[in-house]
Amino acid sequence: NPLVRRLGILSADRMPNVFLLRRDGAVAWNVSGLKYSADFGYPFAVYLAMKVHIEVCDTEVAYKVLATGEFRKAVRVFSGPFLPEKDERYRWRAPRFHGRALAYMGLKDWKAALADIDVAIEAHQQGFGRGKPCPCHIMAEMRLTRATILEKLGREAEAKAARQRAAAPASPHRTTPYGLFHEKLRKFRLTQQ
Repeated sequence: NPLVRRLGILSADRMPNVFLLRRDGAVAWNVSGLKYSADFGYPFAVYLAMKVHIEVCDTEVAYKVLATGEFRKAVRVFSGPFLPEKDERYRWRAPRFHGRALAYMGLKDWKAALADIDVAIEAHQQGFGRGKPCPCHIMAEMRLTRATILEKLGREAEAKAARQRAAAPASPHRTTPYGLFHEKLRKFRLTQQ
């Protein structure tokens, strides 16, 4: 098959050829007939690689939908075919729920937005806080988002406290794909004010 040669697919006699396709049909990731050693074995390594690529692809699509103002569709896409697990290794739970909170804000569903931003804050804290409150700029942004939601719900005292916590000096994490995605969400929120 000419496609096999063009994509450089190796024989699948011993190892499967796995392809992850984007929603538009483009190949997002593949592993082709190669075996390599990993802590938990080849199938588990492939599973983890597929999971992280699914998260990246889904959040890219969800952000594009959010940016166009299609908030109901953005909620659906941020909800994904699979929500990140609580013990996930790649920390996409916080960006996904942060984005979905912004979509709910666009729909003016403040209770759902509050529930999602709380999950995002908790997930980020678990992933980056190491048992202490995480003082990063991502956490400050999510607290500002939470303050806005609380104001819309008429919970002024809580909103003021959230704004004060967000105003504390922030320290950045090293650059990560999650941080870059949160930054896109911050820019989107600022355009909506």
